[in-house]
Amino acid sequence: MTESVQQPIKSFADPRAKKYREAAREWIDATLPRQWQSGPRPDFEEEIRRRREWDRLMAVGGYAGIVWSREYGGRGEGPIEEYLFYQEATRAHAPNTANAIGLDLTGPALMEFGTAAQRARFLPRIISAEHLWCEGLSEPNAGSDLAAVATRAEKVEGGWRIHGQKIWTSRAQFADWIFLAVKTSDGPRRRNLSVMMVDMHQPGIVVQPINQISEGAEFNQVFFDGAFAADDQLLGVENKGWEIIGLSGFRQRRRIFDAVRWYVLIGETLDQLAHCVAATQWRYRQQLIDLQARAAALRWHMMRTTELMAQDADWLHSTQVLRLEWSELWQAITECGFATGCESHEDYWRFRYLDTRSVTIHGGTAQIQRNLIADRVLELPR
Repeated sequence: MTESVQQPIKSFADPRAKKYREAAREWIDATLPRQWQSGPRPDFEEEIRRRREWDRLMAVGGYAGIVWSREYGGRGEGPIEEYLFYQEATRAHAPNTANAIGLDLTGPALMEFGTAAQRARFLPRIISAEHLWCEGLSEPNAGSDLAAVATRAEKVEGGWRIHGQKIWTSRAQFADWIFLAVKTSDGPRRRNLSVMMVDMHQPGIVVQPINQISEGAEFNQVFFDGAFAADDQLLGVENKGWEIIGLSGFRQRRRIFDAVRWYVLIGETLDQLAHCVAATQWRYRQQLIDLQARAAALRWHMMRTTELMAQDADWLHSTQVLRLEWSELWQAITECGFATGCESHEDYWRFRYLDTRSVTIHGGTAQIQRNLIADRVLELPR
């Protein structure tokens, strides 16, 4: 007799949602090392070590790839289950995943565009956290306009030789593989690009971390000088990479779970702001109330978007607005906190103010997001 598989949860009102949250919370409390949940903020190297270890713990516990199909080692669950798990993990101060690119981009792209051999080779090592992935899309002259990619792959016997530069490549200095967009012909824009899966541990690749004002080095420049990608490392069809690079479903889907993680941190930061306003600067009280109202609206928006996704309804437009919503809100909270001048929390607000400068830039600037909303969501005339 075959084991029956429950259908994914479609609404937060489903009684199973509460049970799932409780089970996730119980597992997290039993698994997450206590010393990670308190104490001073770790330095960057220690933070990455914790992220990788947490990825491995989630893999062992079966919480990596929550929405991946069981065929590929996932749980076969839905967006609401993933929302609930990551919300509870963030509340417990679990590290953010180190392998978001592998789990949320490379893995789904392999499932849709990869060969059986590629899926067998890469997917188990992504789900187990054995391989850490980074994403090689942005270049100095190809940021928001990804069709302008200039990094080139020249065909040679058995594969390609790659020359060029990528920038803002998150965690590239720790990555084992890179999901790489390259130019493979001189044909028309968007018809001359391919996606390759390139081993980072080889000659011809140089990674230069970019120091941030918050003292981390999350981003990097990556230089390719004859790095090799074998024929079987091409994803999909040569010169047909644009449909993979666009990945609107995959990339937009990542935004809802970015928002979930940031929302929990936003809530904690708002609580701290309320304390500082009460202790130091009551003149910021109205601003605090406005920020709390925006946070409540963000929560409703996230839950509604997740339900639309779980129900296979039209959710893409909603995520366009969502990223702009949470990123600008978090910046506004840290700006207000810094402005209070609370001496007891000066270091707290300084770090968060500096750290949030990038959230309206990475993944598409706030200005570009507004253009996309006007064009694709509101369908305003040009």
